[in-house]
Amino acid sequence: MNEEFIEEFAEVFDVEPAEMNTSFTFDGPESWDSLAIVSTIALVDQYYDVVLKADDFIHCSNFGELIQLAEGKKGS
Repeated sequence: MNEEFIEEFAEVFDVEPAEMNTSFTFDGPESWDSLAIVSTIALVDQYYDVVLKADDFIHCSNFGELIQLAEGKKGS
């Protein structure tokens, strides 16, 4: 996993990068405000070269699921 991606994603959720591991959990769809959604779409596009829609990832329960989703879309 790209360290820069982790650092930038940690900023979106206002946590330390060390806290951002595959088991970092999201509080369901309510944890995704509009800034977090737009930022996540941009970061995934930048680092994985795939475009996700909000409906693709807002139901991910943890960071690991989001990474799997992005990697799966890249492999498609």
